[in-house]
Amino acid sequence: MCPYTIGSVLCHRPFCAADRAAALCLTLLMLDSGILQVDLAVILLCGGIMGKKKNKPETINIDDTLVKLVRSAIRVALRYEMKTNGRKLGITGEVGEILVCYHLRKTLGLKLVSDPLSAGFDAIDRNSRHVQIKTRRIKTRRSESQELPIDGVSTGIFSEHKFAYALLGLLDHNYKLCQVWRSEYGKLNPIIKKRERRNPSLKSFEDVGKLIYSN
Repeated sequence: MCPYTIGSVLCHRPFCAADRAAALCLTLLMLDSGILQVDLAVILLCGGIMGKKKNKPETINIDDTLVKLVRSAIRVALRYEMKTNGRKLGITGEVGEILVCYHLRKTLGLKLVSDPLSAGFDAIDRNSRHVQIKTRRIKTRRSESQELPIDGVSTGIFSEHKFAYALLGLLDHNYKLCQVWRSEYGKLNPIIKKRERRNPSLKSFEDVGKLIYSN
């Protein structure tokens, strides 16, 4: 049987937005097993598949089954880095958002928004508030005392859209979620505006936020 191409996988049937995270993980697993032949750059576009916008955002309930798929994708990504001398598949953002929602599902009732291009928010909490999620992963292996990103690393770019609060998830080299910091929009926005690219440093985020999860 001939290996599948990315076109046959994605065009076999229309993907709804709820399939986005599972499709990424499945694609990575098929790549690892040799079933799929694909330009790696195209994999990153899988997260851009979405349906039409609705008044009420479609959300994904992050359960154990989905997290298991994500962990499989993590194993593939780490093996890929080893085989390519450090090249990355670029899954930090997707993995981080899913793990943050999973570990805070009971305390905040977070559900991931299906549309990856939702204006200014990535998740909705149990009170229907819009939540922006940023994640960062260390670039190299370090000693246990230096496992988290160092000062000077930015959170990533914030859009100009308003949200209720932002969550910053810090991942170690193996994509394990180590910490989550929370900052309210009113405290964070002045710091965002000070940076031309709207990408405050991790340190400045922590200065106006509070640690709500540690592992």
